[in-house]
Amino acid sequence: MKTDRRTAITAAILLAAAVSSAIPIFVDGWWLDLGMPGRYALAGACWVSVVAGLIARDRRPDNPIGTWLAISGLSAPMAFLVGSESPLLIFVSAVAYVVAAGAGAAVPISFPTGRLDGRAPAALVAVVVTCAVYRVQQVAFLDPVKSIPGWTHPNPFFVAPDQGFLNAFGVAYAAFGIPFLLVFAYWLARRWWRLSGPARLSIAPVLAGALLFVATSLIQSAASAAGLKGQAMDAVLFGHTLSFCAVPIGILAGLLRVRMARSAIADLVVELGETPEPAELRRALATALGDPSLEV
Repeated sequence: MKTDRRTAITAAILLAAAVSSAIPIFVDGWWLDLGMPGRYALAGACWVSVVAGLIARDRRPDNPIGTWLAISGLSAPMAFLVGSESPLLIFVSAVAYVVAAGAGAAVPISFPTGRLDGRAPAALVAVVVTCAVYRVQQVAFLDPVKSIPGWTHPNPFFVAPDQGFLNAFGVAYAAFGIPFLLVFAYWLARRWWRLSGPARLSIAPVLAGALLFVATSLIQSAASAAGLKGQAMDAVLFGHTLSFCAVPIGILAGLLRVRMARSAIADLVVELGETPEPAELRRALATALGDPSLEV
């Protein structure tokens, strides 16, 4: 019965992924100004996150990281559908943006245990609040009829602010957003540096993926602040969208490493035999665990 339930949940998630990944390819929206390569990259990132999440859930059902990956992957395409003819869809898209950001950030923040300890909750709250403020201003201050060629449906939530206020807000948000990304990157790197041996090695692929995403976010923020347009901006957006896959791929790499480590331990048992010498035991254990500093 439990197996049937898990199979049904997996099937439902895969069906939702099929629907979600089709959104950026077949549906237009205000914010979805990606070229078709970027839209396909977004759809692909959805599938990578969902598949990595399902595999992580299967390997470690008690760890929430797999669930967060799946939620992030399913929410991201809807998050890009910022505008539409329906006020309800606009609201749903705004919520999906915050959910995708929060679930996606929770993965590197809590990896590998899935627990939000120490300063992790504060870091996650900061990510969610920052993304929520960004999406609220985006929905409230964007007039798609003027800013998007061919768009004819007005924004029901549009507030016509003074241009001076808009400029000041843009400067203030850039002044906060870019340092925030730098601080977040520093916090992740510091968390990695404070680990040692196998723990540092296990978190490295996920951390590298998170730092790559932060780097592309910084590049996009700088490009937007500089007013970059045309093919150059399309390339920046494509690279940023593609980086959504970095953390899920890091998770898959970590799971593969665990599997290889188990194989190494099986080989270790055969190699050591029944009565290994202490020096030989230390060498074999250090090799199997990937920790040259190991002491027995």
